[in-house]
Amino acid sequence: MTYTCPVCGYNELEDPPNRFEICPSCGTEFGNDDYFNTHAELRQQWITSGAKWWSDCDSPPPDWSPVTQLLNIPYEVTDADLASIDTTIASFSFRDIKQAPTINDIGIAVIKATLNIIPNRNMIVRGRFGSESETLKTLDLEIA
Repeated sequence: MTYTCPVCGYNELEDPPNRFEICPSCGTEFGNDDYFNTHAELRQQWITSGAKWWSDCDSPPPDWSPVTQLLNIPYEVTDADLASIDTTIASFSFRDIKQAPTINDIGIAVIKATLNIIPNRNMIVRGRFGSESETLKTLDLEIA
């Protein structure tokens, strides 16, 4: 059984959104962040800050979209929300890679295919790599 975050609509929480469970999408810690703020206030803060995937440890689901995700809760996305939501960055994680991947045309093609990026669309891709026992490193690519 999975649960839905009442702040951002992420519908793959393993535990109910309470008792200090943290949503990997918006970063809300239930029982802490929502003690003084309503879910609506936390949602607006997340959207205003770009509605980016919060977790460095958990990758977003394939084809993750904060706009689509918000439809999982009773919330109507506004034009102002769309202006705030950062849709230019796709995030992903390199799991168990010991060193930075070599960036070449083949690597970029693989990343484009993996992320289902629309051809001829400028995009910045941000990924993390490294094992759990070492510090994660960040790789940023600009794909045109």
